[in-house]
Amino acid sequence: MTIQFLKGKKAGTFEHVTIYESSRMGHGINSAGIALPRIGIIIGQGAF
Repeated sequence: MTIQFLKGKKAGTFEHVTIYESSRMGHGINSAGIALPRIGIIIGQGAF
């Protein structure tokens, strides 16, 4: 998955929605997340 500046690896699925982890969203407790329609949810590394 690549969205211009955001790169991530597939971490799994949650209720039929694909979850990606990206280092650009932070790490663990200090991470953020974003839901993108038709793409999935992108979260920081270690948050899933």
